Amino acid sequence: MVTLQRDSRPLIHCIGDSHCVMYVGEFFAFQGYHSAGRSCSPLLDAVGTSPINYPFQVHWLGERTAYNMCRRKATIDAVLDRFWKPGDKVMFIAGEIDCRAHIVKQSVLTGSSIQDKAKESAGRLFWFAYDNYSSRGLVASFSVPTSMGGGGPREASRAFNDEMEALAKSKNVPFMSIEDQRLLYHDGTHYHPVTTFPILTEKARSLGII
Repeated sequence: MVTLQRDSRPLIHCIGDSHCVMYVGEFFAFQGYHSAGRSCSPLLDAVGTSPINYPFQVHWLGERTAYNMCRRKATIDAVLDRFWKPGDKVMFIAGEIDCRAHIVKQSVLTGSSIQDKAKESAGRLFWFAYDNYSSRGLVASFSVPTSMGGGGPREASRAFNDEMEALAKSKNVPFMSIEDQRLLYHDGTHYHPVTTFPILTEKARSLGII
């Protein structure tokens, strides 16, 4: 059951695109915005409260690519200044949009391989997060693979997640991934939050981050 009030237990702050909804554990309305099938809206500043379903607190920034997450640093800082407490951790959820659309497009335009472009996007997100938020208990996250778009997006997703995992390992940052699980999609792009949430919680326990 989602709550808007936290207790004394440490939380993992999930910051990023609409795939954050899987860490809420149910379909939830952020600030009264509704769309077909799911209910979310951007937390554009640190005003108001974000949903908590222990051990996660979710802060959705709207449609964000992993590549350009760094452009929202002021917003992210404001969110964490309001909600983060000592003992909490921070995790960025992004990359699905990159893998579904931008990486394949940039590969064609530049003549680079999908793998190289995926690594570039993953690296840009990881180093932004590591350089700015490792002191807040950084946890690296996988990009949700899309079930649409054919082989290119799936290839991009695999390369993105492999690079994110490798970078996390190189810096002893926990890597949160349930990509190896058989999961239900809600709409072809988003994992179903109700069925995915307990798997994410168990994964967090197995990593020792809760």
